Amino acid sequence: MTNSIDKYLDQREKDLQAARHSWEADKPVLLPIVNGLEELGIESNYSSNYLNIPFTGDKHKLAAVVRMLRIRGFKTLKKPPQANDTDWYTFYQGHNLTIWLHFTSAVCRRIKIGTTLVPQDVYETVCGESNPQDNQSFIDTVSHTE
Repeated sequence: MTNSIDKYLDQREKDLQAARHSWEADKPVLLPIVNGLEELGIESNYSSNYLNIPFTGDKHKLAAVVRMLRIRGFKTLKKPPQANDTDWYTFYQGHNLTIWLHFTSAVCRRIKIGTTLVPQDVYETVCGESNPQDNQSFIDTVSHTE
């Protein structure tokens, strides 16, 4: 009889074999992109027909990545990031593949531009009885029995 750990590891082995097979099929299109990203100091990861590119940098690094994807036939419908956006993300499609790009700016920073006072509700977590008096009597009882 197979136990749950063996089943889990068998499934992971099957998934890995499927990912390797998929990577071999997608490699001619994606490997130049992966190599180009590594030259820029960006690590990516791959899952069947899907390349994930999370990275941090400046507008020049983002432009280089976008240019690399467009030159290789990938397109997105999302508009470019606006000035002062701290992050930008989109799907690129092409060659029956999907690329997820998530850029976070390394040059944007929060700056204080003023102070405002905002009324804010304060809450406390109460477990058990809905009456706070009952909770206090329980605490008193427990503290006297110790």
